[in-house]
Amino acid sequence: MIKLFEYLKITATKLAKDKKKNAEKIEDFKTKLDIFLVKDRITSEEYQELCDILEKE
Repeated sequence: MIKLFEYLKITATKLAKDKKKNAEKIEDFKTKLDIFLVKDRITSEEYQELCDILEKE
């Protein structure tokens, strides 16, 4: 079974490949990341790594 963080990482990479096309989806994804962080489903380090992926791709 794939871990939540690995799934989120794959999703972030796919969204980041075409930022213009996925701009709205990226914003929704960031909102979901905030929720996962607040509910302790991901750590702050994992959160930051996912945000970095979304920003630099």
